[in-house]
Amino acid sequence: MHCPASFSRRSLFALALSAGLVLSATGCGKGAAEEALAAAGAAFDQAKPDIEKYVPADLKAINSDLSKARAAFDKGDYKGALAAGQKLVPRIQAAWEAARKKKDELAAAFASLQTSVPALLDSLKKKLGQLAKSESLPAGLDQATVEAAQANLESVGKSWADAVSKFDSGDVTTAMAQANELKTQVEEMAKAFLPATSGKK
Repeated sequence: MHCPASFSRRSLFALALSAGLVLSATGCGKGAAEEALAAAGAAFDQAKPDIEKYVPADLKAINSDLSKARAAFDKGDYKGALAAGQKLVPRIQAAWEAARKKKDELAAAFASLQTSVPALLDSLKKKLGQLAKSESLPAGLDQATVEAAQANLESVGKSWADAVSKFDSGDVTTAMAQANELKTQVEEMAKAFLPATSGKK
């Protein structure tokens, strides 16, 4: 029985299948262990970017176990290295799927914010513009406060545009964290300025 062929150009799903074939390659000894580790290494390289971004705890654990498997191989423990390599590929596959699921969840949440946050920004911009032109401000407000709020709103708007740019470039995690912070800021401003228009047109 000969050992499986090279895994370097196969998809992660194909790598998982190939790793299964290694299970039956018991007569290959060192070669079987080498192929199992090659499968795990190739799968890890392919999945690493997504795992690192969205499920970093899994990345650390998998990387550690892969290093241990390679160390076992280097010490001549081919049976141990083979067993470890065979277990790693499905673990990497599961982590990759978890990462993609997390990415999809973040994308959906960001899409929701792309509707709510710009709408609040527009409402605040209009309200603050009206207040800036008003000759009589509500109690507790003065022109300095309104001007400061306008400047802050402009800064928030630029930060929001930056968050959208990061999201569009693929940095979903950072974009989402930034968007959530901005959402909180915008909502606080809305509490301070938009209730004054309640019931009015």
